[in-house]
Amino acid sequence: MKASAEHNLVGRNLCKNFGKRIIFNNLNFSYGTGAVALIGQNGVGKSTLMSMLAGIIAPDSGSIEITGYELAKYPLYAKARMSFVPDEPIAYDFMSGFEYLMMLCALKRLPGSAIDQKLLAQFEIDNLLHQIFKKMSLGTQRKFMIAGGLIDDPLVLLMDEPTNGLDFRTKELLANVIRTRSQDKLVFFSTHDQSLIDDCGAQVLSLSPPSSTA
Repeated sequence: MKASAEHNLVGRNLCKNFGKRIIFNNLNFSYGTGAVALIGQNGVGKSTLMSMLAGIIAPDSGSIEITGYELAKYPLYAKARMSFVPDEPIAYDFMSGFEYLMMLCALKRLPGSAIDQKLLAQFEIDNLLHQIFKKMSLGTQRKFMIAGGLIDDPLVLLMDEPTNGLDFRTKELLANVIRTRSQDKLVFFSTHDQSLIDDCGAQVLSLSPPSSTA
């Protein structure tokens, strides 16, 4: 079932088209531990790739491995070892921050004690647990989503544009979280924020613009 787990995240010959538009054509990469920044201009396919890595959409061909488990063949094993922080909030407007975090704990079959209370305090959202998402700023929503992504201490943490809506201080805290985690795990994030890349000392995976078939 399991291949070598020497690399936490592997993409092999990934291809994805939307109609005649080619998004990826035999894209390959392999990463072990560390921080990796996915960069490229708008429309190049960063969010598409992040969704593919998270198992939300499937490639047209090729394969993705998470810690040695092929995502298409063994999704439960692969997804149990990763966590995804999307670009847009996935909480219902009427949910509180506490309810959102507890929902994630329930989905991962973890106790509420798995929530990183220290991180909530650092992000200054420990006193906002009972505020509903509809009344939160984008930055506050983002903080809860990042905290949710860290609940199960995943071997592979995927984040799509994690600094959107964050203030300077929180960006510094996030960079520190990424630096710390990337010492023995993989943090793979898409971004336009060069300062985050620099602060994390991240490797860069650059996507080229899409093209069209004839």
